[in-house]
Amino acid sequence: MVGPVCSHPNRPIPRRQDRAISAEALLQARRLTLAQPPLGPLDLALYPGETTLLAGPSGSGKSRLLRALADLDRASGGELLLEGRTVREMSAPAYRSRVAYLPATPQLGSAPVKGLLEQVAAFQHRRRCSDPRTGLERLGLPESILERSADELSSGETVRVALALLLSGDAEVLLLDEPTGTLDPRSARAVEERIQERAREDTSILWVSHDPDQAGRIGDALLTLEGACLNGPLREPRLFPDTIRRLDPEATIQSWGAQDDG
Repeated sequence: MVGPVCSHPNRPIPRRQDRAISAEALLQARRLTLAQPPLGPLDLALYPGETTLLAGPSGSGKSRLLRALADLDRASGGELLLEGRTVREMSAPAYRSRVAYLPATPQLGSAPVKGLLEQVAAFQHRRRCSDPRTGLERLGLPESILERSADELSSGETVRVALALLLSGDAEVLLLDEPTGTLDPRSARAVEERIQERAREDTSILWVSHDPDQAGRIGDALLTLEGACLNGPLREPRLFPDTIRRLDPEATIQSWGAQDDG
């Protein structure tokens, strides 16, 4: 027997002082379940222009949920809808051009960074057509990184190169798994600013974060994953830091710990 749905995503959306949030969800999950280990059933809704944080104890399933939303891991039940259309009605390339996923540890292979940028620039579905080179600079990476092989990069450099490639496209939903987890505070702020620019362009953001201070800075909404159940959304940013500390007592230590900024 399927249990009760764990979240309530369809509450009225208040307007933030800095921007208005659309009342129409862009990406939705309805009674979504993952089998091993079990997760859900859960509901989730992501709105244009809104940065939704996802927090929970280590091992609670946050990364698995992002992969399911990216249509990389198939759910065992429920459905995904993008602007009201189920993912089953769309081809995988069409869906993934609109819903982009950044894993916590991106794998870029061994090609030179310059070659990766050229490959991405050639993708036909890219309507925004922004220059990935500009994205590298804005994320604090030097031009000399273009000549280096991707497998020679530090973890912090790898994440920022992968993010620059992702942001050069025109995805309407960004699923981000701890994009600043390996970065020093200065680099993390550069990433936050760049992603928030995309939010102001009506992109929907779902961002896994263990950093209480970051949550208070960037979040519009907070979902929490506990005991296979998704709770929220909470939309009072002043409460986000304490909520994350409650879920993950080591979160403050992690956010102050040694980081690799490349």
